[in-house]
Amino acid sequence: YTVSDFNLEQYGEPILSIHTKIGRQCRNSKRKGVICMSGNELFIYNVLLNNKDLNLNIDEIMELITDRKTGKQALNPRTVTKALKELADKEYIIINKGNPRKGIKDTYKINPKKIDNTNTFRLTYFINLAVIWGRITTTELRCYVHMRYLHHKQVLDGKAKGNIFTITIEELAKDMGYSSLDKVKTMLKNLYDNNILDRRAIPKEDNPKIFY
Repeated sequence: YTVSDFNLEQYGEPILSIHTKIGRQCRNSKRKGVICMSGNELFIYNVLLNNKDLNLNIDEIMELITDRKTGKQALNPRTVTKALKELADKEYIIINKGNPRKGIKDTYKINPKKIDNTNTFRLTYFINLAVIWGRITTTELRCYVHMRYLHHKQVLDGKAKGNIFTITIEELAKDMGYSSLDKVKTMLKNLYDNNILDRRAIPKEDNPKIFY
């Protein structure tokens, strides 16, 4: 087995408290009634959570997800609008209607009823910045957050201590609803290559079950 070190302090960025429900929903499922959160939804949710005291319109959100060096947006406005609608449908955010005739745009804010300081795990906002900088995708963001959720569960169950998290590719793929192990391997490799996951052991070539 190899592990990841979830030492958040090394990044020195704002820390978000993510409810376990959201971490659990970062998966794929076709079962009726099961709620899933896409990577795009999670990314925009984190942006709003990091600015939870503000009412942000679409222009302000787009500015927050634009790389200042390149001017490139992490997502296009249509994709962001779709993610906002999906978050509102799940009641994670509140939409305050504007007035198009007066040029006042809708604004968006985290639903305070959905912010619960109990049963949460911590997440560094650096992971969102990695998406904005184009280093990882929102799908890889979702994978990372689900791993943080699973680690949180391990700690609560007394199966893990501290920041160290260990899991196999099969276990992670099954829990996230992926049928392709190669897809999971690719996401993990990019997370590692961008210093988001920390490899502590090198897997053997003849043992594809072990990942880092």
